[in-house]
Amino acid sequence: MKNIRRLFPLTLNALILLLASGYCLSLIAKTDLLATIFAYSLIGLVLIITTIVIVNFVILKRKLDLQLARKNKTATQYLDRPAYLELKIKNLQIFPLCQVKIKLNFQNSKFSPPLLVLKTKELELSTEYQVNFPHHGDWQLANIQFTVSDLFNLATITSTQTPQDYPAIRVEPPRLFTPELPLVFSSLTAGDRINIPQKKLGDYYDLKKYHPSDGISKIVWKIFARSQELIARHPEDTALPAGKSLVFLFAGKEEPELARHCLNYLEQIQKKDLEFIFDSSGKYPAALNDLEAAKDLLLANIWSAEPQSWEKNKIKFTQLLGKDHSCLEIAVFMMENNPISKALLALCKSKNVKVLIMTSKKSIIPISPLNKFLFYKSKISYIAGADKIISKYV
Repeated sequence: MKNIRRLFPLTLNALILLLASGYCLSLIAKTDLLATIFAYSLIGLVLIITTIVIVNFVILKRKLDLQLARKNKTATQYLDRPAYLELKIKNLQIFPLCQVKIKLNFQNSKFSPPLLVLKTKELELSTEYQVNFPHHGDWQLANIQFTVSDLFNLATITSTQTPQDYPAIRVEPPRLFTPELPLVFSSLTAGDRINIPQKKLGDYYDLKKYHPSDGISKIVWKIFARSQELIARHPEDTALPAGKSLVFLFAGKEEPELARHCLNYLEQIQKKDLEFIFDSSGKYPAALNDLEAAKDLLLANIWSAEPQSWEKNKIKFTQLLGKDHSCLEIAVFMMENNPISKALLALCKSKNVKVLIMTSKKSIIPISPLNKFLFYKSKISYIAGADKIISKYV
C-alpha cells in the first residue's frame, strides 16, 4: 500500500471549529467560564476524533486487503449493460465514529464509479459493485482508493492499493443490427474483370449431365424432350473479386454505435472469405485481415482518437491508401456533419480513389430509475460518390 495522498488529516470543518474555539478563548472566554469550557471542549473533540482516525488508518494501511474481480469473466461486456464487479475486503476493522470510503480509479480517464461507504463491524466483506462505463475501450484499473474519516467529517486520510496483475475490463460497443452494406474492393486481381460476350456460347454454366444422386426434380425435361438426353440444373456458383477491402473508422468516445456498425461490416467481409485492412483514428497502426485484431485496434485507439481533426488523421488515412498501390475504392465510417469530410473527399479525388462513406445517426435513451440500461438506436446509411454527397438510408 503506497501513496498517502493526504498528510494533513484535518478537514475544513475541523479548521472552522478550531478557529471558533480560538476566538472564544481570546475574546469571550476571559469573562465567561462557560465559553472557556465550550472552547476547550471543541478543541478536545477535534483532537480525539483526529487521533481515532489516524490510528484506524494506520491499522487499515497495514492489514487491509482489497481484491476486485468480474462476476462473469467469460461473458462479453457491452457498453449498453452495466459491469458487475465483486469487491472482496479482508482484515477490515472500522473504529466507532469512523467510516471507510472505497473508490475505483482507472487509467487514462477521470471517470470514477460512485463511492462505496462502509460502516460495518465485519472483518471480511464481499460486495457487488455496479459500474456503468461512459464509453467503450479497455479499462485498466489504476488503483483502489480508500479513505478513513469520521462521521462528523472532521478528519480524513486517503491512501491507495494497487491490485497485482488485474486484467483490463474490455467494454465493447453496444450491440446493434447492421444490414448488408455494399462491399468495397480496394484492388482487383487478375481475372476479376472478364469481358463477357453478349451472346452465350457453349454449354450452359448451371446445366450438367444427370447423375442419379441429383434426384428427379433437377431434370430439365424440355431438354430431354428435344435431345433425349438427361440434363440436370444446378445452382450457379457466385464469384466475388479477390481484392482487399480498405476500411477506415473516424469515431471517438462519443460514437460507440458507429464503431459497432464498422465491426459488423468487417465481419460481413470476413464471412465472405475476403481480406481487409482496417485502421481507425488514433495512435496505433492498422490491422490486417483479422477481426479480433481489428477489435483490439479499435478499443486501443479510442483513448487517443480525434475523429474531427484532419491534421491528426491525414497521415494515417494516406498511409492506409498506400497499403495498396492499385487502390480503387475505400470504405469510410464517420458521423454525419463531420467537418473533415470535404478534405477527405478532396484527397481521395486527387488520387482517383472512389469513396463509400458509411454514416450513422444515433439516438440514446438515457438511464432512468426504472431502467438501468442504456439503449442505443442507430441507422446506418451509405453515401456514394466523391463529388456530391447523397444520403441513402437502408
